[in-house]
Amino acid sequence: MSATVVTFVGSHHLEPEASMDGLVERNAAAPVTTVLLDTFDGRLHAAGLLAIVEETGAGTTELLVAGDGAVPVRLAVDARPRTAADLPVGPLPERIGRLLDVRVLLPVLEVRSRRRRLAVVDDEGKERVRVDVHVDVAVDVAGDRDDDGDAEHDDAADGAVFFVVHALVGYAADAARVRDALGRHGTRRVDGELPVALAALLDVDLRGISGTPGAELDRRQSALSGFRAVLDDLAATIDANRPGTIDDLDPEFLHDLRVAVRRTRSILGHARHVLPGTVRDRARSEFQELGTITSPARDLDVQVLEWDDLVSTFDAETAAALDPVRDLLVRRRAEAHDVLAAELSGTSCAELLDRWRAWLDEPDVDGGTQADDPLGEVVADRIERTQRRLLRDGRAIDDGSPAAALHELRKDAKKLRYLFECFASILPAAPRKRFVTRLKRLQDVLGEHQDAGVHAAQLASIARELHASGVEAETLVAIGRLVELQERRCTDARARFADTFDEYDSDRTEAALSKVLGKLRR
Repeated sequence: MSATVVTFVGSHHLEPEASMDGLVERNAAAPVTTVLLDTFDGRLHAAGLLAIVEETGAGTTELLVAGDGAVPVRLAVDARPRTAADLPVGPLPERIGRLLDVRVLLPVLEVRSRRRRLAVVDDEGKERVRVDVHVDVAVDVAGDRDDDGDAEHDDAADGAVFFVVHALVGYAADAARVRDALGRHGTRRVDGELPVALAALLDVDLRGISGTPGAELDRRQSALSGFRAVLDDLAATIDANRPGTIDDLDPEFLHDLRVAVRRTRSILGHARHVLPGTVRDRARSEFQELGTITSPARDLDVQVLEWDDLVSTFDAETAAALDPVRDLLVRRRAEAHDVLAAELSGTSCAELLDRWRAWLDEPDVDGGTQADDPLGEVVADRIERTQRRLLRDGRAIDDGSPAAALHELRKDAKKLRYLFECFASILPAAPRKRFVTRLKRLQDVLGEHQDAGVHAAQLASIARELHASGVEAETLVAIGRLVELQERRCTDARARFADTFDEYDSDRTEAALSKVLGKLRR
């Protein structure tokens, strides 16, 4: 297998067998499609891993998986893998599968060409170096379409020939001679397999689209420009994830869209006196409605995703008795996604997002009374206010407080967390991370308490529904055990709350926060 792969780009007039002694033809030119796969958020690229599918005109499909420090592996597959379950057995594919989790593999860049295979062989006909020569190359970059729906890069490689040199293990010197010969004949070297090389030539960003806020800010810029930059970054995340949510490609599209909507609502809440009041009020109302329509589908996503872990503590008989519950959740999830897809693809949603992006892109807009204040000062003020409220409300909670009080505190914690995430580029990294780590521990306990309580109530409702439909008694008993499990989780989380909040409400948390605020106001 290949240890090193280098691609050279040259003129189609180059005749490789006349230029490089020792190359012989192994296969005549034949059509091949080479597809670079990755997740929407570029997980494989970030991990230094590679998944490439080669589809030939003869109907064969091969998966190449490679990674830093690992010997590449080529495996025959029936079709392009999409999920972790589609990957073949083996250490490297399984490593990729763990990285995927619930995400699907999508085509990032597709190359259609005619491939001719040459090689340097020894006296016994064994390959020492393999050279794939690609001509008639057309490229399709995912999401890169012109107004007519055609791929913009289809003609980008016209008139070029691509030489992919595979240095087989143990024959590095032979491969070096082939590479040197190509270099002497006016080719341009680009490291990597063909689609990776083409991505570099076409300036295609392989990092994917992350749901993490990424607005680049300056604490000295105006508050209005800073808040608009954050909101524009969040709007781009919503737009980017909307098609994948509509098509229900994987659960992370909806998750990232929903979080971006919630962050938008939270930042709008903090934008009083920064954004113009009429714009802010309308946007808060519209994004609240958008957030509401995403809730049912996301809640059911979580229940289905967590189902196997939830029932893993039960014996096989009890788990089997719960199959009607899982089947019901799966059906409800599909129905909820159909409703959500209709909403997100409708004209009202499109008009909302278009109108919002248009306002964010306007060069000159009036703001509120704090619009011209330094961004750092305004963000510091919002952080302090939210922290004071969080501490006040948390200190008021005791053993007799209702569950709703913990739920409200959880919302306060999210608002504070979103400020740290969305304005991260102007916050000092080390104290920000220390503070967020402590805040996250509090959020985890509050989240477990809320989720377990909600799921227990939902399961009780499902039990009543299935009982009315005449489900077997064993299923109702199993649901009862599941409800008890969730109630115990809720009770345990409630018991851990006091100590967790005390840990958060401490001098160490205050010290980290003081350093953050000091940098903002410096």
